Amino acid sequence: MPRLQGYRRFQSSKTKIEEVLEYKGLKPRDDLRVIDALEQEEVFIAAKTWQRFWEGKQNIDRATFKQICQFLGLDWQEIVEPSQNLVRSDLIPADPNFYGRTAELAKLKSWVTNLNCRLVILYGFDGIGKSSLVAKLVKQVSSSFQRVEWKTFSYGDSVESTLGDLLQQLDAESSFSDLNPQQIKERLWVQLQQRCLIVLEQEQDESTAKFDDYKQLLRKLVQTHGKSHHSCILLITSYEKPDDVTAVADRQDAAKSLRLSGVDVATGVEILKNKDPKLVKDLVAAAELVIRFDGYPLALKLVSSHIRDRYNGDVREFLCNLYVPQSIEDIIKRLIDDLDRPARAILDILKDAEPMSQPQLHEACCEQIPADLDFIRAKDLLERRSLLTRYEGDTEDGREFLFGLEQVTKHAISSLK
Repeated sequence: MPRLQGYRRFQSSKTKIEEVLEYKGLKPRDDLRVIDALEQEEVFIAAKTWQRFWEGKQNIDRATFKQICQFLGLDWQEIVEPSQNLVRSDLIPADPNFYGRTAELAKLKSWVTNLNCRLVILYGFDGIGKSSLVAKLVKQVSSSFQRVEWKTFSYGDSVESTLGDLLQQLDAESSFSDLNPQQIKERLWVQLQQRCLIVLEQEQDESTAKFDDYKQLLRKLVQTHGKSHHSCILLITSYEKPDDVTAVADRQDAAKSLRLSGVDVATGVEILKNKDPKLVKDLVAAAELVIRFDGYPLALKLVSSHIRDRYNGDVREFLCNLYVPQSIEDIIKRLIDDLDRPARAILDILKDAEPMSQPQLHEACCEQIPADLDFIRAKDLLERRSLLTRYEGDTEDGREFLFGLEQVTKHAISSLK
């Protein structure tokens, strides 16, 4: 059974909650102390649930919402925000310093305004800028749709619960608590007859338990294209491109996918300048810094603070002592933790090597990966997770694709060994 649509608090109640916490000697961002205080009142929740409550941008379980309000001594009915149709600015991530990504934005816009397209997958590392790019896209194309919905989800949530929440979002006036999963899907299909854009934004967490279930759902969505006249477009942001989905879709032009890589040098320099103008006094060094981190926005923002605090803004000195921020290492670690031996073997070869053609890479890995099919599967998985990058280059056999690791990936993997 899908869970009931959760509650979300009014943004205007933030000050009131902060005052209550201050009276209790607590700070909203001090998750551990808040969780300890809740447990003393026999309210047991995860730190992430408290963060969701405090941010007020995502729904949480109704019973949990009421328990937290009771702990705070607040009337939950006075601060709860009723579920309504989504496109509200507080749910779409805002980036006032968004710039660049002109080509990517144009490509996404052409896809979502194509009446034949049903599914768009935007994938890449956490912090690469997927949500900011889609938020910019939504602002440009919203007038082309009857409605736009934005929902966060996790690959740890069941497909049924995500679809149930989405259906409640699309039809906030009805109750669906008594419907079984099949009925939920049927009712949802009815809602999709209208011209709408649904954005499913994957949360930045480590949950992957239901990833295969979501792949089956997307495959079904694409396969049924042509059998129905629904005109809804589903746009998903994900750390990994679901395999097989676009293979089915290519025959129908019903699905598109785009790997989001780092920004260009000029945009990367703008990111540095926005963090601290001192960082771009030496433009050559600033450009090299962007290149060394492959234009990865999150990495550039993190190292900017490090350079400012540890090197007094001297980018050139930092480049002599290059390091990868712990947050970036954590992202890479999550992506490689569940890899099998063939995929790890490819990474181990390439972390100390220049890009290779597929035959060269296969030969370099032949001892560790003797089976051709195992090599192809491992290579494809690494590409879907953005760990392996294709380059176009010249070889003895002419111009062909080369495969290698970006610099930030190499640094992070080397640090993890």
